[in-house]
Amino acid sequence: MLLEKIPRAKTNSEETEIDIVGLFNSFVLLLFEKRIYLLVTFIVGIVVGLTLFYLSKPVYQSQMTGYSESLKIEVVQGIIEDLQRTIEEKDYILAQKFLGLSKEKVKSIQLLSCRSAIEKSIYEKDESGIFIIEAQVTNLDVLDSLAFGLEHYLQQNEYV
Repeated sequence: MLLEKIPRAKTNSEETEIDIVGLFNSFVLLLFEKRIYLLVTFIVGIVVGLTLFYLSKPVYQSQMTGYSESLKIEVVQGIIEDLQRTIEEKDYILAQKFLGLSKEKVKSIQLLSCRSAIEKSIYEKDESGIFIIEAQVTNLDVLDSLAFGLEHYLQQNEYV
């Protein structure tokens, strides 16, 4: 039986070196060959980004802290949820009546929510009467009048 010698990989440092200049040149050559694809992708990205920037409305968020000795948090949350539902159903005339705002200002309200200001576990009830109302609007000028409108709505609510 004859055994052939298996050639071993040489460990000479000249064979394991990486030619950085050659690698860079091949990278530049690849970019040059694919320049049309890169240019088209770049232009499409710019156009999509600018379109989204100019077509999307900014949304402003604000929080209002309130306190009531007579209202429980659950009642305030229910009242705010009803108001949010009225806005979602696009019943702007009713929401306008509740808040005392113009129709344009009511239309700019995106979200109204209410939560307790004091974080407790789900087994503990918050008896403090302190709550936070969060509002998201698309018109920054609405926030001041919305705060007064919400205060008026909570004070004048017939179910309270």
